[in-house]
Amino acid sequence: EGIDWILCSSLKELTTDFYMRLWWRDLRLRHNSYNNMVTLSSDAIQYIWIPDTYVKNEIKTEFHNGGLRAAKIEIKRDGSVHLSERLRVISKCPMGMKLFPFDEQACFLILESFSFSEEHVVLHWKNATEMTERLAGRGSSNEVFKLNDFTYNKSTVERSVVTRSKQNYTNLKITIEISRKVGVYVIEVYLPSALIVIVSWVTFWVNRQSTPARASIGITTVLAMVTVTSGAVANMSRNREVTAIDIYIGGSLFFVFGACSNLRWSATQLNREHQ
Repeated sequence: EGIDWILCSSLKELTTDFYMRLWWRDLRLRHNSYNNMVTLSSDAIQYIWIPDTYVKNEIKTEFHNGGLRAAKIEIKRDGSVHLSERLRVISKCPMGMKLFPFDEQACFLILESFSFSEEHVVLHWKNATEMTERLAGRGSSNEVFKLNDFTYNKSTVERSVVTRSKQNYTNLKITIEISRKVGVYVIEVYLPSALIVIVSWVTFWVNRQSTPARASIGITTVLAMVTVTSGAVANMSRNREVTAIDIYIGGSLFFVFGACSNLRWSATQLNREHQ
């Protein structure tokens, strides 16, 4: 729990800045201190047992405090331990791009014990309902989610058991559902393409004998359409599937070239008339 903010980029990566808070009980750490709780710094981590929880789908994990591990450990008299540390995790966010830019995506973080199976470590959300409600409330106000190209929809948390190397491991998963903002694509791609196609149709109303005027309109619309296409695909990966915006641009190019081909047909008709 304790997610601070989440940033999702167009590079299929999810950057999450959050507090990793773990609770467990180790009877070996029971004490009779005057205070019910003893607080230790991150230097004590190497002297006590801690769950080796990690983000399974991570690409890179960074510690705050100049790259040093910033953590706090609290130990109660009965051996209950609370570990809190702040992390920044860059994780994979696989995206299906067929409906781009009208797509909806689901990014997730998966927490799992690296070396301890379910026989030794069982992971649970401390309060899954409270965490989901907190993310929903703060996410709708953009307090948590800083999504450059997306809009936050909802988030869910779940717990599952997976089998790895013939042993069962507990998975804690948080899923963030987002949808892409289409306004910028409408302004930069869809609207200009539609206007270019409409302008290309002007050649149908120009006198057939005004060949230079018809040719200039056709060439200008083709070049304008190529410019819009180049701008639309400039920031997209080359190794990708065909998307909705590709089909739209291809259709627009087809109509523009169709209008240009009418120039050749008109020239043929004029030659026949003159003959």
